[in-house]
Amino acid sequence: MVIVKQIIMGAIHYHPEIDVLPLCLITGATSWAQFTILSPERDSFAIRLREKEIPSVSYYSVPLHLQPVFANLGHKKGDFPVTEKIADQGISLPMNPYLKEEEIEKVCTAIS
Repeated sequence: MVIVKQIIMGAIHYHPEIDVLPLCLITGATSWAQFTILSPERDSFAIRLREKEIPSVSYYSVPLHLQPVFANLGHKKGDFPVTEKIADQGISLPMNPYLKEEEIEKVCTAIS
């Protein structure tokens, strides 16, 4: 439970600092392995973070309907515009129960 609390506290700290999708807390459980935000300029944003030694990653840069494994379904670019927007703009910030407050502040300062 302590680890869950630390992850939630990290997310709560991030949330007021940046404009992100609404935060949803579930008492006693979390599935936050990442803290993902949307950035219209994701690639240049990632470069800025890297220059400040802040790790980030785009876990889902290719939407499922455009991945080769699902090619037999016949979907094409444009079939799921919201999914494609999220795939194009999604970037995950550091999120783990061991983040120190100064590390969270560093991320918040870098992205504001």
